Amino acid sequence: MDEPRSFEHIETRFGINGSYVGIVMTYKGKDSYRGTVTKSIKAKVNLKDSLVLVEQ
Repeated sequence: MDEPRSFEHIETRFGINGSYVGIVMTYKGKDSYRGTVTKSIKAKVNLKDSLVLVEQ
């Protein structure tokens, strides 16, 4: 996403899997060609020590 002002949050989902919480956020915004793109980012949070692993 090349235009931060175009950011629009679509949804955030999460699920608990043992000692971890998986989180997926979906968002959209404008790219460098002014087209709208939809992307997701994932995170995994360890419930024991709050360690966060982010995947793009």
